[in-house]
Amino acid sequence: DADVVSVERGAVVGRNASFLHVTSGEPAPHFALTDQDGNPVSLDDYQGKWLVMDWIYTSCLTTCPALTANMKMLLDGLGDYAGPEIELVSITFDPDRDTTEAMKSYSQKVGGDVPSWTWLTGAKEETDAVAAAYGKVYQPAIGIKNLGHFDHTALVVVVDPEGRERHRYFGTGWSQDLLTRLEPELAA
Repeated sequence: DADVVSVERGAVVGRNASFLHVTSGEPAPHFALTDQDGNPVSLDDYQGKWLVMDWIYTSCLTTCPALTANMKMLLDGLGDYAGPEIELVSITFDPDRDTTEAMKSYSQKVGGDVPSWTWLTGAKEETDAVAAAYGKVYQPAIGIKNLGHFDHTALVVVVDPEGRERHRYFGTGWSQDLLTRLEPELAA
């Protein structure tokens, strides 16, 4: 999968070999989707908590497993903060295949079937609208369209308890950097 980066919100504050870090203070765009258990979920459900969101599709063989591994490392590093103060959300951009059942099965397979990690899907128009609102870029992979693979950005968006975007990560390998940045916020 190609990492196509479009930095429209915020300022670039960090870069290393595997990710680009951008800060922002923009209000997080609203979303309303369906979780892995079939329940409606919206941005409002996370008010008062930190929210770490990524975009994946469950049949991905490259970038998405790396993003999911980063989310798992973040979850493990958060300890008791996971749930009461921070929630993780993975949103599909392939809802035709990533049904609620597929998202639940994938979450169990990758060790993400925990109360503090939600897996979201919905109608294609809904997931496309959320992807567009957050600047998630993807398209069918050229030459392998019939296999259902996508070229896409590796995007993670961190929303603060007041509903503002605080961090964006493009790429992988960002979990320790984010833990370091959140530590003072969580200890306050």
